[in-house]
Amino acid sequence: MKDISSCLVRIEPNGNRSLAHCLQGVQHFGYTVDDMSKAIEFYTEVLGGKLALKGDGFTGEVLHNTLFQKEDIEAIERGVDPKTLLVPNIRDGTQESLDVRFVSFGNTCVELIHFRDAKLDSSAPNWGPRMPSSVASTNAAHLSFHVRDDVDLNLFAKALEEECQRRGLTNVVCNRVIHVNSEAERRAVALKYNANKFWNDPDYFVEGYSDSEFGDFFGWSLFYCKGPNGEQLEFNQVTRKARTEFIRAQGEYNALAGTSYVWPSGVGGPPGPLEAQGVQTKPGRLTALVQEMFDVGAAMDVEKYVSFYTEDALYQFGNSPPVFGPRGIKQSSAALMDTVSRVEHRIKRVWEANDSVVCDMDVIYTRRDGKVVTLPCCDILGFRGDKICEARIFMDIAPVFASR
Repeated sequence: MKDISSCLVRIEPNGNRSLAHCLQGVQHFGYTVDDMSKAIEFYTEVLGGKLALKGDGFTGEVLHNTLFQKEDIEAIERGVDPKTLLVPNIRDGTQESLDVRFVSFGNTCVELIHFRDAKLDSSAPNWGPRMPSSVASTNAAHLSFHVRDDVDLNLFAKALEEECQRRGLTNVVCNRVIHVNSEAERRAVALKYNANKFWNDPDYFVEGYSDSEFGDFFGWSLFYCKGPNGEQLEFNQVTRKARTEFIRAQGEYNALAGTSYVWPSGVGGPPGPLEAQGVQTKPGRLTALVQEMFDVGAAMDVEKYVSFYTEDALYQFGNSPPVFGPRGIKQSSAALMDTVSRVEHRIKRVWEANDSVVCDMDVIYTRRDGKVVTLPCCDILGFRGDKICEARIFMDIAPVFASR
């Protein structure tokens, strides 16, 4: 059982019970659109937003349950077809499907979603009827909160629902990712079905789904729930490849709009002497490449990891002698690969200036014997174009190899 302490309710100094420490702001606002092409034209060309993620024709049992489980249970209880409650069927791609676009505006994102006949393409009209646009009407929008990367999303869903039920906010009910026929069944499902993760989390493996190919959405995670007045809410995390794409789009928006928004997942730091000299130190394109490299490292893909380095790259780990190029990096990493099964980089602060990136972080090693070792680390990385030509890693890695 995982440690639940990181996402349980906290008692604040004023006595209030809160989950605030698990969040880092609003991640996106979502709107269901009838004409995706016009929506993209407006949000990207007219308003200048930058496309972060796109995908067409999403279907599947897991996704359907993630979005519509509460309505499906209501239809079963009332003995009616779910479509009478405006629920499309995106279970298997034979009826409807979903198109998605995320557009970055630097400090937050807009999600555009579009349900249409699965036999047609994304230019088809939306499946459902158009709702009144008056501000007094309940429209088809949703609000998504950005959950911190170090919070267990499955446990957070459980804690959120339990706290709301305790308060009498009984309409706050979180969807599960498998089909159920009743509210009692929903409450009884295993913890691993609480969140939809577009990556293979070994602690919450979902058979027939977690090992799918997720493309640019790799690392996206979410669960849906209703708010106290029936409003649609989402809680999501953005990691791995998906985070790289959002950081890229945010950097492009900053360049266009003259802003300096920083991705909230542990990046950024206080102004330093370089900033005082007018040097731009905010995370940007190179930081996104570093994060992508770390994500590849987490997957223990050595061949892909060394592809981020130039052929003559200098690579020095702690007090060890430097090695050079992808071949030298692979050879120097052999002992580590034999010892650990997983590596995770949790960035606390990052600075990007000219052709260099400096990362202050914790690196979490999971050894093959199951022992977990967390070590402080600082990487100084120099770039030539889009590849690293110099890497100096300041860390004492000896505890990873120490016996129990």
